[in-house]
Amino acid sequence: MKVYRLLLIAALCLAFPYAWAQTTQYGLVEEYQGKQPKTALPHVIVAASNAGVTQSGADGRFELHFRTLHAGDAIQFRRVELSGYEVMNTEALEVQRVALWAGEGVPAVDDPALVRIVMAPRAVLQKLRDDYRTVASRRYEQRLQLNEKELERLRREGKLAEEQYNARMNALEEEYEEKLSKLETYIDKFARIDLSDLDQDEQRIVELVQQGKFEEALQIYEDQHLQERLKQNRSDIEQLTAVRTQLDEAARKKEQEIARLRQSIGRQVTLLLMAGGEENYMKAHRIYRETFLADTTYTSARRDYSRSLRNLGEEEEAARLLRDGIEVEKDLFLRGMLYIDLAHLYSLSGKAEQSLRYAQGADSVLTPYISSIPQVASRALPSWSDFQLRYYFDQGDMAACQPIADRMMQLWAPDTLLTESLYDYLSVLAIMTDYYSTMGDSESALWCARQTLTLNPTYEKKAPTEPTIVDGYLNVCYTLMNEGREQEAWQSVRHAAKLMDQHVKMSGSRQVYETLIVQYYSLMEVLVAGQQYALADSIMQSEAARKVFARTVQSRNAVTNLKEALYHYYEARVMLQMGRVAESEALAKKWLEVIAADEEGSGLVPYLQPDYRARYCLARGQYKEAVKQCNQLIELAKAAYAESQDAWDADNLCRYYLLLAEVHWASGNKGKFQKTLELAKSVAVYPFHKKMIGEVEK
Repeated sequence: MKVYRLLLIAALCLAFPYAWAQTTQYGLVEEYQGKQPKTALPHVIVAASNAGVTQSGADGRFELHFRTLHAGDAIQFRRVELSGYEVMNTEALEVQRVALWAGEGVPAVDDPALVRIVMAPRAVLQKLRDDYRTVASRRYEQRLQLNEKELERLRREGKLAEEQYNARMNALEEEYEEKLSKLETYIDKFARIDLSDLDQDEQRIVELVQQGKFEEALQIYEDQHLQERLKQNRSDIEQLTAVRTQLDEAARKKEQEIARLRQSIGRQVTLLLMAGGEENYMKAHRIYRETFLADTTYTSARRDYSRSLRNLGEEEEAARLLRDGIEVEKDLFLRGMLYIDLAHLYSLSGKAEQSLRYAQGADSVLTPYISSIPQVASRALPSWSDFQLRYYFDQGDMAACQPIADRMMQLWAPDTLLTESLYDYLSVLAIMTDYYSTMGDSESALWCARQTLTLNPTYEKKAPTEPTIVDGYLNVCYTLMNEGREQEAWQSVRHAAKLMDQHVKMSGSRQVYETLIVQYYSLMEVLVAGQQYALADSIMQSEAARKVFARTVQSRNAVTNLKEALYHYYEARVMLQMGRVAESEALAKKWLEVIAADEEGSGLVPYLQPDYRARYCLARGQYKEAVKQCNQLIELAKAAYAESQDAWDADNLCRYYLLLAEVHWASGNKGKFQKTLELAKSVAVYPFHKKMIGEVEK
């Protein structure tokens, strides 16, 4: 019966070839000309999912012919390219939907049904960024100097003790460096403002910002009373829509005005954050609050306000706001976004059970979109899958992980335009890679690694300072190494190390340094496992690595402290391999004590201590003791593997057998060497193991 139905459907499609009508979306590409009207830009390549590739004509116009999309469906732009140019209105394109065009011919230039793409020469946009960076950085420096002078005055007047003065000066410096590291996001957003779309007041604001006159610019925003006007416009709309139908046109104009006001408010917040200072951050928070209260029907304002509350530590209020939104939101997709925000909120606060519950809520709301509008669901799918996978993986429930990971593979459709979507896809890939590696599914793990290497360069261009980029490159290294793709693995390591160097130069804040500590640990772990001791030593001796560990005091984060201790343990391992035996022994002794004193780290010491001692005794020719330490390791690994039967424990057991084989060979016991080598072969699970065994046999 199923075969018959498929044949019948195929026959109907052949009999009525025009039954499936295409939907046409008209668009226009224009070149940014500052305050002057934009001009048509030809020869721009425009590619969108479900519509293929097209190119703008001499008048800047283009057409996208969607095969299955309809009015209201989200458009996923895959490429918008012209050599030497860059898209300015990326945010508008990220939320673009197919417009309903009921007229004949093509829409007029000012018709809202037209997709508008604004591009600028890359050099022009870069100059704007550079100019804003200069004035903003100068302002930050001036604020720092003013604060330092105030502290100096208080010290001279005896109102601050020397110890208090030094502590507050250090705190000021750390705060300055941390805020400076976040400046790029605000600079890029402000540089993309289209002056030709602004009224005279906002054009004047931009001119003042370019001159570094932030207070005057912000005062103009204050004088405009944007939130009050937004509230009044919303009130006006509600009254207008309740009266006669001839007022519909007025309501439409009010909606357009609301859209413009929302954009102006967004630019006001961006400017406040770019200007910096605690007062301006709190002003931004108040604007988020007032904007939401002025128009509680606007879900994006609710989400912005909740994120601001979360950043201020008001977690419960942020959660309440999102829960209330779920109750009133009629749009299923937006309701799903609110569920995801709640899952993220609870994940950040370590409340795994609540995070899972709201991720499952997002799943139940958004899954219906997969069958009807898959390109919309693809933007949210990795978010809720990530929270569920993390929960079940941390719980060791691999059976629950499998359907989630498999569904991600089947519905894989990353959006290469949206920065947020790329983050979500890279994040869920990390968990999928760990899951498939743990299950011994090397083919799927390698697929995840390839996807990471495909997406990461795109994300790197969009958010070069985002730590997740480094994590993405490091996450694939174990998989690539184990599957015999070592050159790719070490290439990823080198690229990650280069990015980490840049992050060190760009910021000296505690938060960035703590992230880098964890990343340096991950980097060293894979290099030591891959026996790349020379490369590991060169990175450890780099100026960036030395700076990070020299300037870091004990973190407030216990996980970071443990990772730092483990990094130094691997440093001792590298020193040992590079022949610096005495120096290595002292370092290992110090940091193994630190690890043993840590609540989480104490469980690692039974493995780390004999592992190091075996290698140390091998280097010193103390073969009997080395054999004893190896056997201790092997018994632990055998017990772990017998219980789990997973690839990671098999990997450890194989490596310990190989270490014992090296000891037997060095001591001249060829019989035990060969027998131990056979045991290593019996538990080898990865191609890399076979290579290691082959090298030992030589």
